[in-house]
Amino acid sequence: MGEPLAFLIVEDDDLVLATLQRWLKRHGPTRVARTLAEAEAFLPRLGCIRGILLDLALPDGSGISFLSRVRELHPTLEVTIFSGHITAEHINAACDLGAFFLAKTARHSSSRLLRGFVARTSTPSVSPSFSR
Repeated sequence: MGEPLAFLIVEDDDLVLATLQRWLKRHGPTRVARTLAEAEAFLPRLGCIRGILLDLALPDGSGISFLSRVRELHPTLEVTIFSGHITAEHINAACDLGAFFLAKTARHSSSRLLRGFVARTSTPSVSPSFSR
């Protein structure tokens, strides 16, 4: 049997990254990209990725542009935006591209929200639908 699918964490904040890795390692291997350029290096290997946790504010660009590229190549891959940079434009763009949005500043239980992300990666991909 091949190697299990990995989670890709695209995050430049060391503390947030360590927390996400520590939590997700119970559910499978993780891969890390700290910049948009590092994340784009994973584009040819999206078939080996189970789900992506994506920050929006990266040192070399926007996570939304990476999400757009992911959707071109793998339209049903689970992507959750995990960011502290929240604008209506970001939320709308993420939703339009079929991603979930999780604010780093949310007062909800982080572990409950991350369990939801893991659960969505364990079932056949279904894009969320939003009414406008």
